[in-house]
Amino acid sequence: MRPFRCFAAAVAALALIGCDHAAQVPTADKVLLKSDLRTSLLVAPQVFEAGNVIEIDVTLKNMGDAPATLDFSSGCQLGMSISNASGGDVGPAMACTANLTRLHLEPGESKTTPFSWNGTQYDPATHTYTPLPPGDYRVAGFVVGYLSIEPATSQVTILPAQAH
Repeated sequence: MRPFRCFAAAVAALALIGCDHAAQVPTADKVLLKSDLRTSLLVAPQVFEAGNVIEIDVTLKNMGDAPATLDFSSGCQLGMSISNASGGDVGPAMACTANLTRLHLEPGESKTTPFSWNGTQYDPATHTYTPLPPGDYRVAGFVVGYLSIEPATSQVTILPAQAH
């Protein structure tokens, strides 16, 4: 019986050691140490006709002199949102995989995630996309789950669709 107890104790110890990095949730201490991480946003074009597609690149760069590692509870690491003049979210919705991921950035290293948007808003009641009215909208690029890393923002303008 004694060899079994030793084996069970060894397996339990290895399991505890191996699970140390499995599912880490951002804590206040962890978030506060990310001050050297900067988001940026590239939106092209910034003025477009309703229905045309714009490209949005969200980038996170390690501006510090030490490596940075971020843990995520899904496959979404960088995200973007669009809001109207009154601050209401107009989309698009993000679809994320249900797996834990990690992003490691060496000093000076960056990661960019591309998105596209065509000036429409999804209506879950009808499962359709509706063109948004002409006007100014705010694009925000952010690090998912790390609220203390300042999002990057930009303005886009939807013009009325021209009759062709």
